[in-house]
Amino acid sequence: QGLPARDDPALRAAFDAVAGEVLGALGGAGPGLLKRLRSLERERLWREVGRLADLDAGRPPFAVQAEQPLELRLGPLAFRLRIDRLERIGPDCVVIDYKTGTPPRMSRWVAERIQDCQLPLYAVGTGAAAIAVLEFRPERLAVRGMGNADFGLPGVKTAADATGEDGLDWPALRARWRTRLEQLAAELAAGDFRVNADDAADAAGQFAMLTR
Repeated sequence: QGLPARDDPALRAAFDAVAGEVLGALGGAGPGLLKRLRSLERERLWREVGRLADLDAGRPPFAVQAEQPLELRLGPLAFRLRIDRLERIGPDCVVIDYKTGTPPRMSRWVAERIQDCQLPLYAVGTGAAAIAVLEFRPERLAVRGMGNADFGLPGVKTAADATGEDGLDWPALRARWRTRLEQLAAELAAGDFRVNADDAADAAGQFAMLTR
């Protein structure tokens, strides 16, 4: 289920237990300055957890399933995956990926040649009714995604709104993703590892030689 309400003692107790263990590993009681820094960090983290609790409180009831295995075949390739977090909302399943770094752009999901495959792959494999990225960074909490409903998550758009294609529904977008992912899988299986130069940033950095 979602987080308890911000003013629920159970949330504060669970937070204090985890924060105490993590921050305590930074050096025991320590000098006065370190002790004060740990106290400040604890309160900062509590504010961040409170923002997540407020988000959950405004949503319909849901159940969380963590570390869910997924087996999927795309063309000649078989995948064995593990999804960090699935949410069950009534009969529907929603995949939400929590990111503490820079999140992927939705435009990369709907490009003619998919540039960020993770969540489209999960949507195809699970039949999810929506996919979303929850960007969770200091002083920033934002949700971006797409599906057949927003499920109480601001920032989740319909397939038509997300792609700018009038009349495109969510099942059609998932079917499109499957076709495009199968094409990528076929290319990989055939040994085609050419770098996709549509975005120069994809061909830079330490993993450039592995980037298509």
